[in-house]
Amino acid sequence: MDYILDILLPKSEVSKLDLYEILVDWGGEKHSQNPRRYTNKANLFFKEYVDNEYYKRFLGDQCLADKFVALHLEGNLLELEILINNKKDFFDNEVMLFLLELLNLKKFIILIIRDEEWIDEKYIISNKEELQRIICDSLSWSNPKGVIITNDMSVLTIPKAAI
Repeated sequence: MDYILDILLPKSEVSKLDLYEILVDWGGEKHSQNPRRYTNKANLFFKEYVDNEYYKRFLGDQCLADKFVALHLEGNLLELEILINNKKDFFDNEVMLFLLELLNLKKFIILIIRDEEWIDEKYIISNKEELQRIICDSLSWSNPKGVIITNDMSVLTIPKAAI
């Protein structure tokens, strides 16, 4: 199944993650790409998504102020999906390890969107076991789900039309 993984977090929290902006060299000077791109030590690549209108259908206006960064995983979740559905250890998967890093932030929102922009459920979590269980359940081939996962209670006011 095709899933989209997007992460929204306060701009002030980006520096707390294992993320590095990918700069380009132009005339001996380093410049940001447009849109900005990021990577980590595990070579996951993210593109900053600047059109916040896209997220309004899922989140309303509360997380779309200039204070938030939306990062889109370039690539897919297929490797993680296969590990989960073949009952293999997925705890050391690069995507899973990155998502676990988010638990150290004051605020984050994970969107796993399936079937062309569909969200089925929303969760507020506080620990890694909850995150791992929800990821495992949502990527299950027998009962796939698009989910919003957050550690912020205010996100629970998601517009009903998006779910």
